[in-house]
Formats: sequence, structure tokens, C-alpha cells
Amino acid sequence: MIEPTANGKWSRLAAILGLALLLCAAPPAALAREAAQGRGVLLPARPPGRGGPGASLYGYVDQDGEWAIAPRFQAANPFQPDGTAWVRLNDDYGLIDRSGQFVVGPFPAPIEIGEPQGGALSPAQGPDGEWGFMDGQGHWAIRPNFSEAKAFGEGDLAPVANGDFRWGYVDASGRYAIPPRFASAGPFSASGVAQASPGPGRLGLIDVKGRWLVQPDISQLDEPSADGFSRAELADGKIGLLDGQGQWSIKPVLAALGGPHDEGLYRAETAGGLVGLIDARGKWAVAPAFADIGPMRQGLAPAKADDGLWGYINRRGVFEIPPSFKAAFPFATDGVARAVGPDGLTGYIDHSGDFVIEPGFDQALDFTTRGLAQARLDGKWGFIDQAGNWKVNPQFTALMDFGPNGLARARQGDKWGFVTESGAFAVQPTLRQARDFPFRGPARAQGENGQWGLIDAKGKWVASPKFLSITEYSEEGLARAITGNGERYGFIDAEGRWVLEPVYAKCGLVRSDALIMCQRTENESPRRYFSLKGQERVPLGYDPGLERDAPSRIAPAPQARKKDLTRTEEKPPEGAPAPKAPDGAVPEATAPSAQGPAETRPDGQTQETTPEGPMSQGGASIIRGH
Repeated sequence: MIEPTANGKWSRLAAILGLALLLCAAPPAALAREAAQGRGVLLPARPPGRGGPGASLYGYVDQDGEWAIAPRFQAANPFQPDGTAWVRLNDDYGLIDRSGQFVVGPFPAPIEIGEPQGGALSPAQGPDGEWGFMDGQGHWAIRPNFSEAKAFGEGDLAPVANGDFRWGYVDASGRYAIPPRFASAGPFSASGVAQASPGPGRLGLIDVKGRWLVQPDISQLDEPSADGFSRAELADGKIGLLDGQGQWSIKPVLAALGGPHDEGLYRAETAGGLVGLIDARGKWAVAPAFADIGPMRQGLAPAKADDGLWGYINRRGVFEIPPSFKAAFPFATDGVARAVGPDGLTGYIDHSGDFVIEPGFDQALDFTTRGLAQARLDGKWGFIDQAGNWKVNPQFTALMDFGPNGLARARQGDKWGFVTESGAFAVQPTLRQARDFPFRGPARAQGENGQWGLIDAKGKWVASPKFLSITEYSEEGLARAITGNGERYGFIDAEGRWVLEPVYAKCGLVRSDALIMCQRTENESPRRYFSLKGQERVPLGYDPGLERDAPSRIAPAPQARKKDLTRTEEKPPEGAPAPKAPDGAVPEATAPSAQGPAETRPDGQTQETTPEGPMSQGGASIIRGH
């Protein structure tokens, strides 16, 4: 947004000026803040068009797009909670009030100003390239003499780097509280603990005196869970659990640690390969004496004995249901659990271990709130009731659960349709692909031509299949759609009518402030904002900045990708046959990520065939929430 001057003074303004000069604050946050204060919304903007006097100057408009402060600034930020906003005028900067009058400055600007975060001072980079800290009035509280500076954390200390880029911590007076001796340093938490690294690939935890609470032997450290615990892995592969005080609540002696599960217990595997259940204090609830253990639910957990058979243990680690199953799964909320008998067929047992539904299915899933479960026999899927009787005979090559309108998506051969609880097709199986019906409105479906459209509960095309992709509908009743005309983006309503014509190279989803952001070209700036009726809501010059422009936040030294063993999603116990999707889809091989392995869609679709279209087309930087 800010162009470099002839002397290059502003060439480094690619990063946000969190309290100053770039429009980096996301519009939803600005709108919410203004609304919460009971004030009329004022947003920075500039006049439409590129030519003419004043076309590149910024002012402020209200939510109706009317000028509240005439455009006269080179740059303008959203208003802060105190009713002031940072602006740049003639290469100087200052704070204005809602009338447009300067209350601080203008005076010569630093190159960058960061967000204050945990403290009242903001890291700022001066004209000579060095960093210091400014107060809320734009005055230097700590003169710029650091190579880099990050925001103050909860402990009233801020990480700073010296000329050799060694990191230490200064207090609000600018004096070193912890000398610069780290390769990287993070902010202090409310409990007085910070991450620090003496070198690449090594992490530890320090206190406010700079003393190591945990020696820098950690190679991977997960984000804290809701209860403040972090899974940590040492360089030798041993795993433990750290609490919010930087103390080992579970000592790093384990080969694997997963959970916590429903009852606050972690699945823990010892170096010898034995599995037990451990609590967050490091106390074994179930001693490690099993080949594998599943989640503890309703006081029972599936456990694998040495002979490879599965049973169920209680909280003391004693088999309540003797091991006699080829595979066993956790108890569901209806008080029954799936178990695989000696012949490899699946049935359902109660807490005593007796089969309430005899094993007679190749595969079966848990019962839903309708009292039905999908089950497969001889390669075909149907629905059974809680007595084990076929409610819908096995006849489908794929079968999904019932949606809110009482229809279930089913595949016959290679075509999809929708069936009722009787198993009769309400929508004939003529579709190449389909998605479940939402709570209201039509379902997305792919026709014979490979294009996506909308169908009603009788299978009638509400919108003919003419779109390359259609996203799920928002709460406001709009969906992003792409046409084959050069893959242009627009928005349609529940009847497939264009609310926003498909003339854009990129569009985000409907945002939390009920605006839609689009770009006519991949790199168009400023972006354009539209109402849910397709009306442009602010002048074309409004540009909130891009996340990629933001200065780096405090982070430890680069690490290898984290292994996430704290996911609560259930997986089949080791050695048990993995439950296949109801359409027999085989999960694609995917590399684990910070969010764990990618989930396979229950209908087996790949990314390229989803109605939403490939992620690369969506413009990840402009979806809801930015």
C-alpha cells in the first residue's frame, strides 16, 4: 500500500505497523471493536480509481461508504480502542481522533512499529535500522539500539537481539534482565516460563532469571493443550509431558504418548513396547502390561493381550471382559461396543461382554441417534437396527448416514442418489458425485457432464450443473462458485442465481463481518469488498494488508515437523482391522502434519473431485476470519 519514496525511506514498510502505518488489522476485528464501543464504524479507504488529484490519499468512511474524514493521508490504520488511529502525512506520522484532528504528532516516523501484545510498549525500528520500544503516544521509551526486538510477554520482559543476533531479555527501562546468550527466545508466559534455544534444533525452558527449568535437550515441543500440558520429545526420541510451570509431569522416558482420552488418561508406551494408561501427573492408572490399549470409556478400555486377542480392562487394569476377540473398539454412548469374533465377523457387545447383536457383518459402524448403524455384508452396505435386524437390506456399494432432511446418500454401482429410511431412492442414482443435504436448501451434485449444480430433495435440478465447483453454503445462504470461463469466481444463492458475478480471479468465503473480499487479478491491490447482495460496501481503495506482510512473531529456533500424538480422534487399536469407509474407500498415503494425518472423506472423494475445488484455487489468505 505504501509506495517507496525516492530515497527509499519507506522501502522496508512491507511489514505491518501494528499500531502505525500499514492497514494490517483485519476488518472483522476493526468492525467488532468499533461496534463494541457503540460507535459508528469508521474504516480507512481511498477514492475509487487510480488517476486524478488525491486518488492515492486515504481517509475514513462509515459503513455506508460515506466520507467521515476526507482523504488526505498517505497511509491510515483502523481506529484503536482508545478512539485514535495512526496515519502518515507527508512522510511523518501521528495519531488522529475520530474527527481527523491530530492528537499526537505528526513527527518523523520509525520504519516499523509492532504490536504491544503483553505490555504497553511496542517494538519499533528506527530510521537507522535498529530496534527499540515506543509508548502509546509515539515516544521512544527505549531508544533503538538492538538488532531486533519482539513484544513484551506476560513477565514484563521483552526478547531483544544484540549486534551478534544473540537474544536476551530487557525490562521496561531497557536494561538487560537476562544477558543475550540465546540463538532464539520467546515471550514469557503468565507463569514466568519462556522457550529459548542455544542453537538450531535445541529447545529448553527458562525462568525470568534466565535459568534453565528444562535443559535444552528438546527437539520437538507441542503447543500447550487446554489444560496447559505440552508433549515434548527429546533428541534421543524419548517423550514426556511438561506442565505450565515448565516441570515434567510425565518424565521423558516413553516411546509414545497419545491422548488424553475421555477420562483424562494418556495412552503411554514404554521403551520395551508395553502399553498402559497414565494420568497427567505421571501416575500409572493402568500399568504398562499390554500389547495395546484403546480409549477408556464408561470405565472400560479395549486392551490387547500377549496372545493377540482383545478384551476390556477396568480402571485397575484388570480384564473385566476376557480377551477373546480378534478386534475390539471403545464403548459408544449407547452402552454397546463393536467387537470382532473368532470368525472375523463384527457384532455388538454389552458391558458384560455378551453379544447383544451376534457377529454377522463384514464391517459395522456405531449406532447413530436414529438408532441405526451402517453395516456391510458380502461387499454391500445397508442399515441395521439395534436388534441387529436389517432395516435397509445390504444393496449399496457405498452408504452414508442420514442427513437432517431424512435422506441418506447412497451409491449403486458408480452412481449416487439419496434413499429414505425404507431404502427406497428419493433421488435416483444418476449422479457422478453428491454431497449431503444441509439443514436447509439444496444439495450439491455433479452431473454427467462433470459439472456441479444444485438438486432438491426430489432430485430436481434447482441449478443446472454448470459450475466447476461450489463450496458449502454459508449461514447467510451464499456459496462461492467457479465457472469454466477461465476459472472465474463469484457467489450464488440457494437457487443458483449469481449474487456476485463470476468475474474475479480470487474470492474468499463469506467473512464474519458479512463481507466478501475478491480480486479481479491474482495480485490486485487494493482488494474489493462486497455485501451479501453483491454491492460494493467500501471504496475500492480499502486495503487491510496481507498476513504475509506481518513481521515474524516470537518463535523458537527452527524445528523438525512436530509429531502430533495428542489427537483425540479415535483410531483402531493396533492389530485390529481398520474400519473402512462405508464406500470401501482406501485412505490415501499422506504425510503427517501438525494437525495429524489427513482424514479420508467418508465418501472416498479426492481433493480434485470435491465440489469446493482444489484448495490452491481458494485463496487461502482471504478466507473467513482474516
